[in-house]
Amino acid sequence: MIVDEDTGIYNWLLATSRGKQIPLFGMIELTGQCNLYCRHCFVTSEERKAPGLTTQQYIKLLEQMHKSGTFFVMLSGGEIFLRTDLYAIIEKAKELRLSVRLFTNGTLITREVAHKITTLYPEAVEISLYGAKNNTHDWLTRVPGSFEKTVAAIELLTERGVLVVVKNVWMRFNWSEADDWLTLVEKLGGVPRWSANVVPENNGGLSPTELRLNDEQLMELYDWELAWKQKNDRFKNSYPEETCNKINNDGNNLERVMGCGATINNYLIDFRGEVMPCPQIRLSAGNVLNAPFGHIWKNSRLFNQLRAMRDLPVSGCQGCTYWRHCNRCPGLAWIEDGGFTLPSSWACKIARIYSEVE
Repeated sequence: MIVDEDTGIYNWLLATSRGKQIPLFGMIELTGQCNLYCRHCFVTSEERKAPGLTTQQYIKLLEQMHKSGTFFVMLSGGEIFLRTDLYAIIEKAKELRLSVRLFTNGTLITREVAHKITTLYPEAVEISLYGAKNNTHDWLTRVPGSFEKTVAAIELLTERGVLVVVKNVWMRFNWSEADDWLTLVEKLGGVPRWSANVVPENNGGLSPTELRLNDEQLMELYDWELAWKQKNDRFKNSYPEETCNKINNDGNNLERVMGCGATINNYLIDFRGEVMPCPQIRLSAGNVLNAPFGHIWKNSRLFNQLRAMRDLPVSGCQGCTYWRHCNRCPGLAWIEDGGFTLPSSWACKIARIYSEVE
């Protein structure tokens, strides 16, 4: 089932799930294994060895998620198509009438795989394409030929009527191809979506953040996005709404410690079965191999502590004049700046630059 994000039904689901703390959005990392070695990847070398849970464990988990109120499910990795039981997992989710999105690099999607995907009716397939040229994309993935395979996958799916969201993370080494990338995505029939948020590794390692855009490039990005907004009503320049589920930034919400949906109506389950607030807050609330998901969602000490912190003020954010451009992530504030109640230096930097060039 596909729910249009622009409808009243979707907005009602958001409001209701937030008000009643229903775990509407769930992301499952099916594996830590991947066939690419992206320079900006947040998965650590140790985590890349993790195969994920068994088929039956995922089937049981999906039943528990459904019973607890989850409707939107994102299947991610690693690379999900490395799992030989992926179709069985998706079929179970569809049997439960869940809305499924697939996150993949696309390199393993052949003509046969593309046909199979069409029979499973995913809400969307989200594929990462990191440049408009093969040498740029392949340099970032560290795998020659990955660009051609990813582009072919997008074509195979869009020509079969599958909604393909083509994602990119703008970094110092691919930003110069922004216009060409956008042209390519539109030519392929995909829906473009991007971010400038290069995040730390899951263990807190900051090496990926060295690839972030510099100040001058961030200014160029802002101007470029303004031009794109004027041409496209469907513009979205952040993480998918289903994943981050941010509360509208009206100034007041941004002064709150947890101004997003983590632990309120969305969550992450990693490839070991650990239930976590989100991809950025890699703290375990419990493991689904030891307790039912619903019990963890309602009774986890970690989740309840974070929920209790939601309305606490963020130190130093009161009265900030840059709030209109602020997209503070509490997870990044925790990893990079030392605490959930602190400003995010990365968000502050972007908000300041965007406010100055506005």
